[in-house]
Amino acid sequence: MQAIRPLRSLFASTFFSAFITFLAVSIARAADYQSLVLSDAPKAYYRFNDDTSRSPINKNSGSLGAAGNATNDLLVFKTGTNSTGVVHPFPGAIVGDGDRSEFFDFTTRTEIPFNAAFNTPNTQPFTVEAWFYPASDQTGTGQAPINNRYTLGANRQGWTFFQRRPDSSYTPGDSGLGWNFRMYNGVGGNTPLDIQSLAPYQVGKWQHVVVVYDPVNSSNATLTIYIDGVAANTMTYSGTDPGYAPCTGDHDPSEATTGQPALSIGCYNNANTGLNPFFGAVDEFAWYSNALSAAQILAHYQNGTNANRGQPYDGLIQSHNPVLYLRLDEIAPGSDTAVNLGDLRASGLRPTDLGLGILQPVHWLGEPTQARLVINGAMEVVLRLKYRGRQETTQTRVFLLPSKAGSGRPLTE
Repeated sequence: MQAIRPLRSLFASTFFSAFITFLAVSIARAADYQSLVLSDAPKAYYRFNDDTSRSPINKNSGSLGAAGNATNDLLVFKTGTNSTGVVHPFPGAIVGDGDRSEFFDFTTRTEIPFNAAFNTPNTQPFTVEAWFYPASDQTGTGQAPINNRYTLGANRQGWTFFQRRPDSSYTPGDSGLGWNFRMYNGVGGNTPLDIQSLAPYQVGKWQHVVVVYDPVNSSNATLTIYIDGVAANTMTYSGTDPGYAPCTGDHDPSEATTGQPALSIGCYNNANTGLNPFFGAVDEFAWYSNALSAAQILAHYQNGTNANRGQPYDGLIQSHNPVLYLRLDEIAPGSDTAVNLGDLRASGLRPTDLGLGILQPVHWLGEPTQARLVINGAMEVVLRLKYRGRQETTQTRVFLLPSKAGSGRPLTE
């Protein structure tokens, strides 16, 4: 005899099925809701779901683990007594990826404490990789987006990046062109391995930069710099002195008064006599204890610029076993204000909420520089600098933020 299903059970089952269907429809509608609202071009639109987590720590997902974490150092400027720096979240370099980068406003840096794991002997190869976003064409101070150098003693160690001229039309100015990677050999200030990309870059556009150090022995090595996946320049050193002396962590505290040399992003590190800060963004920094091949470097660039990538960018990088890999996605401590995704998003926010607002004066070549956010997400910056060989007393530069928060589109000048 067939059992008759109780009415209550039948009702409960029907109700549950209806509830699941309603929930699925609600989730689908919620997913489309933001795009629907934005399609009507609201002047203000607050979702009130903003991430409130804040951290001064940039996590390392390379093999060194937490020992490779970088800590934001809101550094004191050259004249100074007051910490003025703020590290700003900024749309990242990787196309189609909502991952953020960090924007350094000429007063900030983040530092990884000294570790022998990324200061390997000069007989061993290594690769440095990052995406750079120059937001200024000012090259007179040799802005240093990444620095791993010791200069407090008579004999310099380590290496550093410098930003040089965007293209050959910038004269007289700095004599370099593109990005400069300089290595010190521990003999005074000698730099036997000193290479420039000689490839133009654009202010307000991401560029993929990779340097490979490949030694035969300590006094015979090749240095190659890649721009956007392609080898841009190569040099070889062969001599009696070493071509490169890595930073060491055994400096006398009476000389290394600010500690052993850290690896710094955004400015010179703690073990330098100057600062040479960078005005721009850095993303996806990696350091490898081997020489990446040309094919691997090209694959990184192609993946980062392809929104339809078959493998996540970070998965590709980690498959090549970096010692250090910082996505620089963290949001530094700052204001907890709901972000306006509408067209007039700047009018309802404190400037710091959009990542690039600078409320206090900063310094540029020792002169006061004022920067502020203006309507429609533009940052207006008044600078005192030399531009294309002409001395400008003041110059207003306007940088436009992406039209939608988190879109990943770069600034345009």
